[in-house]
Amino acid sequence: MDKIKQLRNLIDEIDLKIADLVEERVAVAKKIGKLKIEKGMAILQPEREVEVLYNMKKSISSLSNESTSAIWKEIIKACRLMEEGQQLKKIPIESTSEGTISTSLDVLIETDMMIYEEEIIYDQTNEEEESFTRYFVLSNQQHEPTENDRTSIIFITLDKPGQLSKVIQLFAEMNINLTKIESRSRKRLNDTWEYVFFLEFDGNKLDSKIATILGSLESNTKYLKVLGSYPKAIV
Repeated sequence: MDKIKQLRNLIDEIDLKIADLVEERVAVAKKIGKLKIEKGMAILQPEREVEVLYNMKKSISSLSNESTSAIWKEIIKACRLMEEGQQLKKIPIESTSEGTISTSLDVLIETDMMIYEEEIIYDQTNEEEESFTRYFVLSNQQHEPTENDRTSIIFITLDKPGQLSKVIQLFAEMNINLTKIESRSRKRLNDTWEYVFFLEFDGNKLDSKIATILGSLESNTKYLKVLGSYPKAIV
């Protein structure tokens, strides 16, 4: 047997050990999740996830911090979401090379699922400049509110002058920070065109100020869809 084959066999053995440990971790996570529910605690504990990521970055020296975070974020998320019995779908929403991905906006308009959380994955192969892709994880359930949330919406303004500025003014009056606004044209059934706006802002849709804004938008836009409120990605 050549040396490469021997080493690959060794990797296979290590992978099986890792698989057993993942199974063990999932079992323990389920027990913790059950206790959280019994005590009325939120399943998501952001400070605990930050602590786990910090510990792993300190413990693993052979991988970059970004690679270590990416691995453990997936493990943590899989354990947490399995407890909640969720259906999941992951779509790219923007990247440094493409900007906002229009096909993903189409998915967000058409789907019944909500944005559950976001992920930012950095390209480790590009050493000359920082390159990343931002993803939305869609779910049939809404994320529990946290202290560091973002909300995304899609809307179409009324066919009147100054409607977009009125929308932006609503957020300014409530002192809500807008983090992203983009538009794309969309063809109507009568072959004319209209603009669909994609807007993101700090806070959760359940916050009183934001609920007031969304209520006003509901009455003063042709179309409004709240895509979801979710915790900002831990980078």
